[in-house]
Formats: sequence, C-alpha cells, structure tokens
Amino acid sequence: MNVGLIRKTFYETWAGTLCFAAGVFAFQILLAIILPQFQDGLGEIIEHLKFVQYIVAALLGTEVSAQMGPQAFSAMPWVHPAVLALTWAHGIMFCTRVPVSETEQGTMDVLLSLPVRRSSVLMSDTVVWIVWGCVISGFALIGNVCGGFFSESDAPVEILPRVGVAANLLCVYLCVGAVARAFSSICERRSRAIGGAFAVVVASFVLQTLSMFNENLSSLSFLSLMEYYRPLQILGGDGWAIGDMVVLLGASGVLWGASVLVFLRRDIRTS
Repeated sequence: MNVGLIRKTFYETWAGTLCFAAGVFAFQILLAIILPQFQDGLGEIIEHLKFVQYIVAALLGTEVSAQMGPQAFSAMPWVHPAVLALTWAHGIMFCTRVPVSETEQGTMDVLLSLPVRRSSVLMSDTVVWIVWGCVISGFALIGNVCGGFFSESDAPVEILPRVGVAANLLCVYLCVGAVARAFSSICERRSRAIGGAFAVVVASFVLQTLSMFNENLSSLSFLSLMEYYRPLQILGGDGWAIGDMVVLLGASGVLWGASVLVFLRRDIRTS
C-alpha cells in the first residue's frame, strides 16, 4: 500500500463518486417519500398480479403476498433498480480502472515505473474502492432516513435496521466490484471487462427472478447476488443477515485474491 497512490486514486475518482452518491441519495429520499403515498393502490396491484408479485419478491428477497405492509414499502427504496444500477455501476467502473484501463490507455508502463510493487498498486486502489463503497452506502442510508422522516408511512424510522441494510448493500457493492476486478485482471480492453461484469450482474438478477417461477432454477438461486441481499427481512426485525453478508464478503475476497494473483503473474502489454 502506498500513500501517494492512494492520494492519486482519490483525486482521480472523487468527483465521479460524489455524482453517483448524490444520485443514490436523491433516489432514496424521493422513493422513501413517494412510495408510501401509493401503498394501498400498489398493494392491490401486487396482490392480484402474480407476475408483479414474483418480481417484487425477487427484489425484496422474500415472499411478499402476506407482507405488503409498511415495512415492505420501507424496503422498496433499497431494491429499486435505479438505486441498484447506480451502486453497481460505480463498483464496475471503479474496479475496471486498474489494470485494464491503464493497460488499454498505454499508461500502465508509467504507473509501474514508479518505485512501487504491483501488489501496492492494487492494495492502494482497493483501499480507495472500499472507502468509496462506504460513502455510497452512507449516502443511501442518509437519504433513506431523511425520506423516512418526511414520508407518510406508518412504519417507524428505526436507524439501526437501516444501518444493517446499508451494510448489506455495501457487501453487494463489494462483490460486484470484485467481479469487475476479476474481469479487469484478465481482459485487454476495458469495454470487455465492463461488459463481462455487467453480464454477470444481469444474469444474477435474472436468475433470482426466474427462480421464483421455476422450481428447477430455484435450486440455483444461491448463485445470485440478490439471494444474499434481504432488506425486508432486516427491516422486519430478523437481524442484520450476518450470514448473507459473510457469503458476499467471502465471494468478494476469493475473486479479489484471484485477480491479484493474475495481475501479479501476467505480462502487461500496453497498446
């Protein structure tokens, strides 16, 4: 780990990160205020349309037929596609900077000419990545709490369960970033690394949704990231879903470790 590289990465990424964090904050506060106003109408639609019920169940990570109360609508801002897309997009964009973006732009030679090891380059980048993940999750938490205070929901604004959901979101962010890091370590073009990570994330989301329709696919749902993201259960008082977070962090660690080994051993060819 190198302090100079950490500062360099920080200055290169802070503006974009704040834009993503502001977007997550805005969607959280707006959804937390708006969704409870339509609780009765949306509840009836979800109850009568089985397909919509499955989609919402896939997003929330649990059956919703008997749980479409205030807690379910408090959980919806955390699983809204806009919030998830912004969170995942930042993780993918950040984690495809090094090494694939540097290699594609022809600047990896300059970076590695510094008196630092390859491992220090990745460690420094990883520190900033984790910090930015905490920032984005923190903005999501602040937006959700602020929206909860101004909403018409009957659910009390409990801070601790929301912190648990933000921690779960951070674990998902780290896992998505680790997937992107793995593609970044083996690809020669950033577009391919981004495409590969995006394909994995979309496939994970689709698998979780289809598993609600097909019993055969439900046995494969453990491969989906959304299987381990359960805001409704956390907000419903079932605890912080520590087991799910451990799985996500474990997968992140394995993917990150594999990407480090590949980067340390591969030949770097700049274009």
